[in-house]
Amino acid sequence: MVAMDFSSVADVTRVSGTVALNAFSGVLVARGGFELELGQVSTAAPSNGVSFTNASAVSITLNNAGLFVGTGGSLSGTTSAATVVNGSLGFGATVAKLTVVSIKDRGANATDKADDRSYLGVALDDFAGDLLGLDDLLVFHAYGVDGLINKIGHGSAVTSTSKLDWSTLATTGMDLSAEKTAFNATSLGNLTAGVDLAVKGGVALNVLDGVLVAKGGFQIGLGQVKSANLPSGASKDADAMTLTLTNVGVFVGVGGRLLDHGGVLPATPNDYGDDTVGNGTLGFGATVGKLTLISIKDRGADAAIATDDRTYLGVALDDFAGDLVGLDDMLAFHAYGVDALLNKSAHGNGVTLVPKLDWSTFSSNGLDLSAAKAALNATSLGGLTASVDLAVDGAVALNVLNGVLVAKGDFAIALGQVKSAALPSGDQQDADAMTLSLSNVGVFVGVGGTLNANGTPSDYSNDTVGNGTLGFGATVGKLTLVSIKDRGANAALKTDDRSYLGVALDDFAGDLAGLDDVLAFHAYGVDAVLNKAAHGDGVTPVGKLDWSTFSNGGLDLSAAKAALNGTSLGALTTGVDLAVDGAVALNVLDGVLVAKGDFTIALGQVKSAALPSGANAEADAMTLSLSNVGVFVGVGGTLNANGTPNDYSNDTVGNGTLGFGATVGKLTLVSIKDRGASTALKTDDRTYLGVALDDFAGDLVGLDDLLVFHAYGVDAVLNKAAHGDGVTTVAKLDWSTFTNTGLDLGAAKAVLNGTSLGALTAGVDLAVDGGWR
Repeated sequence: MVAMDFSSVADVTRVSGTVALNAFSGVLVARGGFELELGQVSTAAPSNGVSFTNASAVSITLNNAGLFVGTGGSLSGTTSAATVVNGSLGFGATVAKLTVVSIKDRGANATDKADDRSYLGVALDDFAGDLLGLDDLLVFHAYGVDGLINKIGHGSAVTSTSKLDWSTLATTGMDLSAEKTAFNATSLGNLTAGVDLAVKGGVALNVLDGVLVAKGGFQIGLGQVKSANLPSGASKDADAMTLTLTNVGVFVGVGGRLLDHGGVLPATPNDYGDDTVGNGTLGFGATVGKLTLISIKDRGADAAIATDDRTYLGVALDDFAGDLVGLDDMLAFHAYGVDALLNKSAHGNGVTLVPKLDWSTFSSNGLDLSAAKAALNATSLGGLTASVDLAVDGAVALNVLNGVLVAKGDFAIALGQVKSAALPSGDQQDADAMTLSLSNVGVFVGVGGTLNANGTPSDYSNDTVGNGTLGFGATVGKLTLVSIKDRGANAALKTDDRSYLGVALDDFAGDLAGLDDVLAFHAYGVDAVLNKAAHGDGVTPVGKLDWSTFSNGGLDLSAAKAALNGTSLGALTTGVDLAVDGAVALNVLDGVLVAKGDFTIALGQVKSAALPSGANAEADAMTLSLSNVGVFVGVGGTLNANGTPNDYSNDTVGNGTLGFGATVGKLTLVSIKDRGASTALKTDDRTYLGVALDDFAGDLVGLDDLLVFHAYGVDAVLNKAAHGDGVTTVAKLDWSTFTNTGLDLGAAKAVLNGTSLGALTAGVDLAVDGGWR
């Protein structure tokens, strides 16, 4: 299959022309212009235990040739005009330079093929091409690639032989020095006896049409395996590949893509070196310390028919850091120290379901998968079993709705798509979905929370949660978050998107921050739920979801929905925005009102012309309700820690020097903080407090040596105001005429003004009315 011209020097014959080449039954197939030398060589010293004398040698060099390297390649004919036919697994490529040396030691009997031994060394320098044979799972565009092949063959009378170490091989006869230099000068290092087929270079990779997209340097192993774990069994070869990428940019999630020429014109469709990773609709844009991939294709009963093939894929990403993209209008999600696992399978007919492999128990012969399998099963997520689809585990710095919920800690996440009749686009269109679970983490929930970068804006591992202007700085036993993005009529247009968010915090404990100058509020045993919706245009109102009735196909949300609806607050319906319920140890104005018991609370912001900053500035607001609790109201009340200063669940109310120790049917508190001209400066803040105690009964303490005073059926109201500088006098609010927009204070104001004491005006400081004896 050679068209050639001959020349000779001594015992070396030189040939140039056109060649169609097939080495080792399809491992390397090439066609193009070549230079060839024929001669004989002898070893000057054993190489890896191999010696030969006057062995036949051929050296071939091809430049800018088309080739296939891998498994199962062939030629279309038996002449130099034959074309390369791609094999079952490998690279169809163009190569700048290909160097081949083949040596045949004819043994003791030169005419008897049975004792022959053959040695093959190949170096491919700077080739570019596509990986073929796994197209139903991944698109693999290689560029700037070097490849090495080291193979042996022998006749039937030879039971085994060793490969040559081309890096130390010393020979006499035909000069192989230039070829050996080529073998040992690639980016893969020396061509030693330990090399079988090695490929290294750059890759632009797309797995499962956007589930995993990556670009960077890689190393790959191609070959065949036999395994009893595969449908065709332990007696039949299946094509196999192992791939390792290090320190590369990736997207993992839904809808990733490769951007030709970085998404900038002019397009360069055949040059993948300038491609970039394009983030998908939902997932992580990240940098990865190490990515390991194994793919196996079982070709079924008929190796030539693709429709009975089964393909298996296992992927592990070790220690990646990146941001969640696709839900940016609802939350900022910075992940670090993350591991991820992916396990997939596919059938050649595109329809039949194929059970995934359990990579933790998978065993095979042939291509060595041991190192790659160890990587798949060594992440923090444990073994890559058949039950895994996509699993992600690590740490996160999280900011929901620009400060409503801020958290940092360990997480587990699931990403996918759902269809639901409850969404605007209906049950025929996919919407991106995420479920997130955090355990035993520090959070802020309220208004204005932040993540403090601590001087390293790109390193989130040392971030801390910064309390906002009003809300709870807390530790949380469990936080569950579900987010769904309906992409509307045009999936590429963000302005018609609708995003939905449900959050449940179970059993948190923490302090209310932002009203410290008027009250100390220690919460424990608290549940909280949050329900939000947003439109892509930033303006249009969107109806919230009823998570108690929401149903869907696709990604399984059942466990997350159970958590959203399983708190002490009941179902997370459309009527809920932010609800908090639990127990509190409360100290108002340093002992004027001290209470301990169960509460419900609402946090938000208001605007009012009755406030100093006026109707155009937002002020933080809170309404609090306690029922059937023990209180002290008067002067000098305290909370007794009972030896556990950080555990408020066992605190007791300590009576002050003068006032009432009582039980209260209902206590209502409203507080507003006007942050003045500078929201960051506390010294111009003004805080307003209104309190009503309805139907309390108790004793007057502090004058016991003069009188016994038993009160019953008592109402009390309290009206206070304070300045951030601690000195300036602030006029109190008239709660009977106060109006606002924003957080609804209607019910709380009705209680403040509905006691037997009448309206809570600015003229009231502390008033008590009821029966006594």
